[in-house]
Amino acid sequence: GEGALVICGSAAVFVASAVALYHFAQREVGWLSFCTSLVGFVLSFIIITLVPYDVSEALALAEAGKAPRPSQVLVSSSWELIYCATFLLCWLLCPILMEYEAAG
Repeated sequence: GEGALVICGSAAVFVASAVALYHFAQREVGWLSFCTSLVGFVLSFIIITLVPYDVSEALALAEAGKAPRPSQVLVSSSWELIYCATFLLCWLLCPILMEYEAAG
C-alpha cells in the first residue's frame, strides 16, 4: 500500500532525473560525474516528494493517536538515508570529484 507509493515515487523520480540529465549532459562527461549528479538530483527531488507524504502521515498519526505504522518507519529511514547520502556527497564525493575533473 503506502510503502509501495514511496518506493514507486522514488523510482519515478530516479527515471525522470536520469532521462533529464542524460538529455542535457555533455557527451564528454564521465560516468562517475554523471552518476554523482544523478544521485544529487534524485535526492533533491525525493525530498520534494517525501515532504507532503510525511506531513500527511504525521497528521493521520496524530489524529488517530496510534503507534507508528510500517510506512512511517519507512519514511523515517528514508529521511536518515537522504541525510547521510547528502552529507557524503556534499562534503566528500563532490569536492574530490570537482578537483579530479579540474585536473584533467
